[in-house]
Amino acid sequence: MGIRSTKQVAKLLGVRVGKLSRLVWLEQITPPERGPGNSFLWTDADINRASKEIFGRVYTPLCDATPSKPRQLAQGIANVR
Repeated sequence: MGIRSTKQVAKLLGVRVGKLSRLVWLEQITPPERGPGNSFLWTDADINRASKEIFGRVYTPLCDATPSKPRQLAQGIANVR
């Protein structure tokens, strides 16, 4: 996954950016290291740790959000109706 911003991590975890920032600021979760410009640099380990501290479980992505074959996906959705 690499290095991610606080906004990206909030989206991954399903929380609002303000909530994630507030939890870090109040030291309710372990803050990641800061990079140039004083912004947080979230690694995979930081994301897993934050998820465990917030939800009590390690972060696992639900699925790949980008379908490889959009037409087949659209047909599959149409068949559900």
